[in-house]
Amino acid sequence: MRTIQLIIAYDGTEYQGWQLQSNGPTIQEKLEKSIEAVFGKHHRVYGAGRTDAGVHAKAQVAHFKTSSKIPSEKIVLALNSSLPEDIVVTCAHEVPEDFHSQFDARSKTYRYNLINSRQSDPFRRRYAWRVAYDLNI
Repeated sequence: MRTIQLIIAYDGTEYQGWQLQSNGPTIQEKLEKSIEAVFGKHHRVYGAGRTDAGVHAKAQVAHFKTSSKIPSEKIVLALNSSLPEDIVVTCAHEVPEDFHSQFDARSKTYRYNLINSRQSDPFRRRYAWRVAYDLNI
């Protein structure tokens, strides 16, 4: 059995977060469906942490176990061909069998983007919180 680590970037606007939910689509759900399409059977995907609805990620770490012999570099191409455009696997690596994305995480970085402006910015509206009043920094 091989353990495959994935690094994933996604725009979470259309999702109910990372973890499987009954109230709408999630990143985990889309990844598991893509993995099933590529490998021909269901594989559970484990993430380093959960994200809330609408949250984005540049380098979310996840893993799954498989007996497939597909090389890691081919896994990236195969998964991305069946994922929606707002989710991208940026790399895949074979890691030790006992690796676990959540329990082996060494750090997590959260970035909160803020626009301090009375005018909205249509190009950043999905990625920053607009505060229209003067801030007391």
